[in-house]
Amino acid sequence: MKSHRWGYVLFLFIFGCSFFNEKPNLNDQNLLHDTKPQWFAHSKNYQLLDREYNVRPHLFFDMGPEWSDRHQEINFYPLALEGQTRTLDIDLLSGQRFFQYDACAKNDLWNENQSRVLVWPFTMGYIPRMIDQIGFPQKIIVFGARKIFSLDEDRYYRVKVIGGYVEQVCLYGRCREQNSWLSRMVLIGVNQHYSEWSQIASIEELKKKIDWRESKFAIENLGGGNTLGEKIVPSVKASEPVELNDVMPYLKQRRIAFASKELVGLRSSCSLLYEKFWQDVGVQTLLDKPALTTEEVKNVLAFKQKIKSEGKPATFKERLSTFTKKYMDDFVTCSKFHYVGNVNENPERFWFLSYMQIYMQLHKDGYFYDCRGKTWLLNTKPSKGERIYDLKKDLFLCSDEEIDQAFSYLGVALKNLRTEAPFSYRFIDYDNHELGTHQKIYSWVKEKNRAFTCNEIEYKKMVKTLPIMPIEAKWQKRFHKDKRTEMGIIE
Repeated sequence: MKSHRWGYVLFLFIFGCSFFNEKPNLNDQNLLHDTKPQWFAHSKNYQLLDREYNVRPHLFFDMGPEWSDRHQEINFYPLALEGQTRTLDIDLLSGQRFFQYDACAKNDLWNENQSRVLVWPFTMGYIPRMIDQIGFPQKIIVFGARKIFSLDEDRYYRVKVIGGYVEQVCLYGRCREQNSWLSRMVLIGVNQHYSEWSQIASIEELKKKIDWRESKFAIENLGGGNTLGEKIVPSVKASEPVELNDVMPYLKQRRIAFASKELVGLRSSCSLLYEKFWQDVGVQTLLDKPALTTEEVKNVLAFKQKIKSEGKPATFKERLSTFTKKYMDDFVTCSKFHYVGNVNENPERFWFLSYMQIYMQLHKDGYFYDCRGKTWLLNTKPSKGERIYDLKKDLFLCSDEEIDQAFSYLGVALKNLRTEAPFSYRFIDYDNHELGTHQKIYSWVKEKNRAFTCNEIEYKKMVKTLPIMPIEAKWQKRFHKDKRTEMGIIE
């Protein structure tokens, strides 16, 4: 990733073996621990506060894996509990869990497994500060002590890892070719704190206690499948489980782990980048505000001439184009891991950066705003599969008015993604679904558009009730039809 003269250095791709070097507290053998807020405590400009204005813990960055070679133990946070169907996900920006779906399956999408389960036969979760081979939080499934784990408390749990399995994911449609499936290693753990599980130290021993076919059915079916026309096709397949000795070399080579010192660097770099974006582009100048009188028009023109004489971009389009060319990639990377700001501290800044997050992410995902057609489109050429539009190069071709329209039409574009694309985005203020965590999130989340073999109608109805953007989210226009328009002045 490029480093510019302001020193924005992002650490995402240079993490070493920090996951295995950071030493755990071997004297601490407790099963559960409360998470203490640290990530959001460093600056009020980037805090996430709860309803009582207390700083929230970040359930991905505030605690590390703390892997112990001696005890084969690791920390994890649960997302779904054994014996239940309620399934959450983790938002890496806010560090908060949110409701994702209610697990359900009528039959095996692969037509191979005669086993059938209606609830999760294990507890499913993720390892903090650890990203797997396909860019998701490192997944783990844990057997035992179903009544101990909780989804409604800010607690992490320490469990014993005994092996893993390879999980292959098809992101959309039917993946016919083997290389179209994405593979990741999923860890398998047991709750060693209870007598009936304390002696389970290997996959061989685990398979004597559980029916792996039921677990395989749950992994491949309870989270739904992909849509192919009117059909529902498989989106996940699981291998047979393997022992820990076969898991660790693969895991060490193909994962990303966030060490404390690198997180400090990431936080510092992204904070600087966000502030630069706000100061250089987001803060409204005279050119962004309406000029209602001839005198105000004169002041605007004088201001513009002064900025131009200094060799700086003047209009909003020019400022945004300049920033995008230099920092778009860095900004999109920061937008995956670092919160854009405290909405309570500066709402205008927060919403500007939030709009820019989704605007640039959609372009990265292969969409663009067609200024001539005044609509968001898929950014490919059907014949060659090449991108039609390059935001870094082509943004200047749009007028200030058309750029305003791109942001104003985002709601429609995101609504269409929910029904027409494999993934969609929504902005969650509070996770207020009846099965939600009810936590404050204030972040964009990316969600897979799932299809279920049971309760499909109920699922689609539920999805439709989830708002894409909160009412308070308003794009502040930079183009105004004012006295300049009457006077025929073209910016």
